[in-house]
Amino acid sequence: MLLCHGARDPVVPFFNTVRAQVAFTRSPVQVIEIGSFFNLPPFQSEQEQLIYDEQTEYLLCMVGTRGALFGQ
Repeated sequence: MLLCHGARDPVVPFFNTVRAQVAFTRSPVQVIEIGSFFNLPPFQSEQEQLIYDEQTEYLLCMVGTRGALFGQ
């Protein structure tokens, strides 16, 4: 199992992902935190944060998941 989430998500706190990881301790769980995975810079504005949440985070999760699972 692999979970992907961004620690900078302004809507869903990252600790939800960490809690889910702990809840799934009976099976191996990998977590990708996309800010670290892609070495993202800090937000420069509130607008950037909203764009990240609405448009960017899920795309980076898909790319990061593919890379983590298939080494690409």
